[in-house]
Amino acid sequence: MARDMAGWVLAAPAADQPALSDFYSRRNGALAWSGPVGESQGDRLILDLQARAIEEGLPPEAYGIPVTTSDEERDVWVTDALLRFGHDLAAGRVAPSRAVGGPGPELRPAFDGVHFLRRAGPGIPLAVTLGEVGPKDPGYPRLKAALARYRAIVRAGGWPMVGPGPVVAPNGRDPRIPAVRRELMMTGDMASSLGGGDTLDPELAAGIRHFQGRMGLAANGRLDDPTRAALAVPAGVRLAVLLVNLDRWRATAWGNPPIAVDVNIAAQTLAVAESGKPDLAMRVAIGDRQHPTPALAAAMTAVVLNPVWTVPPSIAAREILPKLAADPGLLARKKLSFADRAGTGGVRLRQQPGPDNALGLVKFRLNDSDDIYLHDTPRHGDFRQIDRTLSHGCVRVENPVGLAERMVGGDGAGRVQSLIASHATHTLRLDSPVAVRLMYWTAWTDADGTVHFRDDIYGYDARLRTALAKVHRVMIAGTMDRRNNGM
Repeated sequence: MARDMAGWVLAAPAADQPALSDFYSRRNGALAWSGPVGESQGDRLILDLQARAIEEGLPPEAYGIPVTTSDEERDVWVTDALLRFGHDLAAGRVAPSRAVGGPGPELRPAFDGVHFLRRAGPGIPLAVTLGEVGPKDPGYPRLKAALARYRAIVRAGGWPMVGPGPVVAPNGRDPRIPAVRRELMMTGDMASSLGGGDTLDPELAAGIRHFQGRMGLAANGRLDDPTRAALAVPAGVRLAVLLVNLDRWRATAWGNPPIAVDVNIAAQTLAVAESGKPDLAMRVAIGDRQHPTPALAAAMTAVVLNPVWTVPPSIAAREILPKLAADPGLLARKKLSFADRAGTGGVRLRQQPGPDNALGLVKFRLNDSDDIYLHDTPRHGDFRQIDRTLSHGCVRVENPVGLAERMVGGDGAGRVQSLIASHATHTLRLDSPVAVRLMYWTAWTDADGTVHFRDDIYGYDARLRTALAKVHRVMIAGTMDRRNNGM
């Protein structure tokens, strides 16, 4: 093939023209996948790509090619499809912006299309070509396995609908019980069903508790309203949640730090993980729906004991100063004082350490966190609530002393409680910064394959789903434009 293949470079939204040009230049313009329709390597590659796309939770139709009359056109289309698939697997289809629950585009994995295609080529198995790209964390293949299981459930028609009705306690009877039992068997919350009829027997109660645990509900073994509502979510909706979370995995390079403090915003939980294995877990309270806690990656550099709280001007103006006229003793009672007067006429308030301090006894200082940090709270009763969307965006931790001791380590860990008891402010700098990752996972799996789901509290899943659909429409439109224009 003597033609300059640069003339065949496509204009697809996800296409990498330099990579396509480099691929064919290195082949001296020779076709890579040509042959009769139905027999060429290109046909087999497209079929393999589409099968792999289904496994990865990517839309297989995004990697098809149009009918062409030219071997050259077809060859470049196949290469372009491979390149687009590599990009989507390595870096996700949508950038991880804050608007869709991501930590920001700067954490999107890099994809080198030139290098990718240099590692690909005729005769090289697709698994080898794709083996170097995509998420490496074990949580990703576990979520793919969950996707396959839920797809099978959807193909089988899903589970029966559990309708509204009265609360059913263990050993109670209700005509909805057979439908509950059927769903829990399909989802793996019950391995088998020795019981039957309409009685909520001990085996079913255990299955309900397992289901409640992975939905973040109170594990009481009762068919109560929150449990019934979770059971009533169709299998297809659960499948859609898995799909958006898989793209979050692909679109964010969280790295593999030796130790990390991981906050799942949607689950309202925190876990310290060392070498990828959690060893300390607790509940957290997060931002309310008007002040959502953002996904982000930061570094913890210090632990502050008995911290002073400098009240953000917005909170002072909206929530504290308006109350002073009706309650003049508020400042003294809460140990608040005017720190200084801003040049614009505003005021700044500070709250001294004490039992009413909004930061509690411990604050965890973070770098590059957009003024978001982890801290204690005087309102520990809040952690008994299921929905803990209570803060102005910062993360309140259930066991701040335990987390402080874990972060400081060594001799410093033994001093944490005595320093707190001194009532004076102390700053303990960490020997090395600790990675802190605030993530928005509405679906994930445990090491044993248990699939957890959480509500889309901030609407990020819905936005990401819309963005993914838009990317797909743009890709299809681009395909049709190029097809109508004869490439």
